[in-house]
Amino acid sequence: MKKFFYLLTIVIVLQFLPNALFAQEQVQQARELFKLALKQYQEKNYPAYLENLEKAIKLRPNHPELTYNYAGALALVGNKKAALAELNKFADFGVIANPSADDDFASIKETPEFGAILKKIERNRLPIGQSEVVAKLSEKDLITEGLAYDPQEKTFYVGSVRKRKIISIKDGKASDFTSSQQDGLWGAFGMQIDVKRRFLWVASSSISEIVDFQKEEDSKAAVFQYDLKTKKLVKKYSLSNDSQKHVFGDLTLNSKGEVFITDSVSPSIYRISPDKNTIENFVTGPFASLQGIAFSSDERFCFVSDYSLGVFKIDIETKGITKLNIPPNATLLGVDGIYFYQDSLIAVQNGVNPHRVVRLALNKGFDQIEGLTVLTASKESLPDPTLGTIVGNDFYFHANAQWNNFDREGKILPLDKFTEPTLVKISLN
Repeated sequence: MKKFFYLLTIVIVLQFLPNALFAQEQVQQARELFKLALKQYQEKNYPAYLENLEKAIKLRPNHPELTYNYAGALALVGNKKAALAELNKFADFGVIANPSADDDFASIKETPEFGAILKKIERNRLPIGQSEVVAKLSEKDLITEGLAYDPQEKTFYVGSVRKRKIISIKDGKASDFTSSQQDGLWGAFGMQIDVKRRFLWVASSSISEIVDFQKEEDSKAAVFQYDLKTKKLVKKYSLSNDSQKHVFGDLTLNSKGEVFITDSVSPSIYRISPDKNTIENFVTGPFASLQGIAFSSDERFCFVSDYSLGVFKIDIETKGITKLNIPPNATLLGVDGIYFYQDSLIAVQNGVNPHRVVRLALNKGFDQIEGLTVLTASKESLPDPTLGTIVGNDFYFHANAQWNNFDREGKILPLDKFTEPTLVKISLN
């Protein structure tokens, strides 16, 4: 759900609000510094270009685009050794670019180190791993996000943002489970099933890309609770857009039946408790753009991905928040959905090129990422991966949500620009 990546001012005061605003301002400041640096680059003021890139990269370390441009700036001012080191760091991220065609690197192009880096980047272009197609849907313009699996009925549930509905897939056959015409559902984002209590929980948000969008409903959000036995809506837990804008991007639940929801545009996590039967703020932290959410196996900790800042751990009892440290040669920019699996995190990373699914190895205290392993990556087979679900030792996820088929004004492109929404799986063994 990478499109929700902008700054909003939060107007209510909560426990961690100063940190939350600081995080958002930090991201915005880095963007402004990058814009200024590009202006200075166009003016051929390379020392100033380098200076502002240095400031930006201190605010956004391990950011691929900033790292690449920083390497180019170092080469432009004649710092060849540092330029090669930064470009090599960029290559270690596992991402791609074309530095051989970039004149910024003219001063280092003839070095053997540059040639070795080019080979590394070319290897990053090669597909990694294999994904198996599980299902394809005939409605091309669904814009698929949420995915849940009911092991009792052996049924997948797919959330459509554009068409404002939920689709069930059983024995290879797809049918509509519910729609906006039935219960006022907005775009269907993250979903999860309470197998024990037989509920389907859906994070839903009103954004301009949905059909029949009403401007007065812009940035409203709600969690829809469905009874899987009756296929009826049980309750809708709503937040208004009167004082604050919201986009519920994902949710998860624990064994108690409590639901935890991430808000992508206001830096908060909300909770629905069965005993209170209402939605309430659980914690507001140093976040900029919350996305995925997952519990550790003992449910002591909750992990959330921030599209701009990386991955955080939250202590459920104390509400303490820890940003996970990462290896120096890794980037966690653009992590969407995350899923806990055997003391590690499975993450869909659609904010880097190529898009990929990675496994993040955690240390014993779950406060540090010790390694990043790419499970699958491909520009062709994973054009726009979004959310998924773990079933046994397999990870199922959407391969092509197709968010890129909207123009800058949020208008959808012609249907011939779309392909069939595809559900794929990879083995985690």
